[in-house]
Formats: sequence, C-alpha cells, structure tokens
Amino acid sequence: RDLQSVLRVAEQAAYEAGEIMTRTAGKIAVAKTKSNARDLVTDSDVKCQGVIKRVISEAFPNDVFLGEEDVGAGSEASALALKDALLEGKDSNCDNDDQKERLLWIVDPIDGTTNFQAGK
Repeated sequence: RDLQSVLRVAEQAAYEAGEIMTRTAGKIAVAKTKSNARDLVTDSDVKCQGVIKRVISEAFPNDVFLGEEDVGAGSEASALALKDALLEGKDSNCDNDDQKERLLWIVDPIDGTTNFQAGK
C-alpha cells in the first residue's frame, strides 16, 4: 500500500476530529468514567473516535479499527480487545494480497481527556 495515501487519510481523520476538539474543549460534560473518577469519557471522545473511524473505513474498508472508547477499563480488557482486533485482521474472507495490505489502526481519540475536559 502506498504509505502517502495512508498518511493523507490519517491527516484527514485528525483534522476532522480536531475540529470537534477545538469546538468542545473545556465545554463538555463527562459522559461516563471507566476504571476510576479520573478515567473520563466525554461525548467529544466518542464523537472524535466515530469521525476517525468513518474516515479510515471509507478509505480502507478492509482495515481493522481498535478505538479506546470501545474497550472496557483495565489491562485485561485492553489485552482482549487487541487480541480480538488481531484475529479480525486475519479474516479468512480476504485473499493473501488483501491480507498483507490490511492495517490495524489503534486510536485513542483524545489522549488526556481530564485536561481536555477542563479546557487545558
């Protein structure tokens, strides 16, 4: 796969998610918490991840997407989610050439949600 096309898609996904972040930083309530009160998830996290996934899926429909907001709290949940994503990447419905071209996109839409939510 042409890595320039991968970079262009990643940049487009980041740009679109960045527009959401710019509009909502410090202005959005916490939607839920995961493992503790400091492990926040905001509506912006979910919306940004959705935009990123959409942009990637439209460009590369056979790629695998693993988003932080779809994973439960804790290292066991993370390990299981990664294992599942890797198994999905070995989809038997793809021929060998398609299989070699598939990428696994691992996305944390807003790293530092606590600071983001506080507007920092």
